[in-house]
Amino acid sequence: MIATLAEISTLNEKVRSCYADVDGLLRQLQQFEKTYRMSSQEFFKKFTGGSLPHETDFFEWYAYLDMSKQLVAKIRELERELGETLEQKLLATA
Repeated sequence: MIATLAEISTLNEKVRSCYADVDGLLRQLQQFEKTYRMSSQEFFKKFTGGSLPHETDFFEWYAYLDMSKQLVAKIRELERELGETLEQKLLATA
């Protein structure tokens, strides 16, 4: 079945929404990095290695990293779907 322009627009809006969510998460991650003077990559290694104390901020930081990872996967999935849908639509009109 060929997607309608409305369906394509909806997919595109979902992608944009995910990017906006990632932007918000990145701001949170930058704040943690500034506060604790370490990159999120360094934090992740230390946190998962057990060398950081069990503080609420560190659990939140880890959660933001996890949400970011999940959103990136969702964006990849949506962009793949959007690309395939656009290709079908364009080929159907050719």
